[in-house]
Amino acid sequence: MPVLVGELQMDEELLAARRASAGPLDQIIRTARAEGSLRPDVASGDVGLLLVRLARPLPGPFPPAVNHRLAHRHLDLLLDGLRSPAASGAPLPGPAMTFEDLAAMPQRPGPTDVGSSTPHRTPDRKEAAR
Repeated sequence: MPVLVGELQMDEELLAARRASAGPLDQIIRTARAEGSLRPDVASGDVGLLLVRLARPLPGPFPPAVNHRLAHRHLDLLLDGLRSPAASGAPLPGPAMTFEDLAAMPQRPGPTDVGSSTPHRTPDRKEAAR
């Protein structure tokens, strides 16, 4: 799937599916934050991009059974990392991107576009306290 992302034309059906998924995912994120089970600095774009990253097959000669077990292990690691950081409290580095931030990005970045945008970022605890 990730290999195809740059090749797919965003037709009305894909755009409608993306719009339809944004509200329910945002609600899941709000609910998980409210109950304290999700890190406060995770945004909807993070979840969508993580799913794309997880969909990539591992390079190399992994037998299907090993690849399957590793996929489940990596998903468990990912989900554990999304949980609220009660112990460390360390904020995530980098920007927290919303669906709006992702939609505003150019379809194919040029050489000068990489890293040039300033997406929405959730303030860390010190910034929020100011």
